[in-house]
Amino acid sequence: MGSKRKRVFETDEMSKGAVKARQILEAFVALPLETMDKTQAWQEVRKLKDNLEKDAQHCHWLQKF
Repeated sequence: MGSKRKRVFETDEMSKGAVKARQILEAFVALPLETMDKTQAWQEVRKLKDNLEKDAQHCHWLQKF
């Protein structure tokens, strides 16, 4: 009989990570980049990146991205 693959991540961790990732993507999509100057746009994108990295410290599933 074939063996089942072990889950690398807990489903709860995956669910929480997916919610966080979706929130970051939605926040990025909501940025009015076409009306922002380059400096302001980079600052906002940097904030999103920093938040994602902070969340990834506590979620191994997010670290894979």
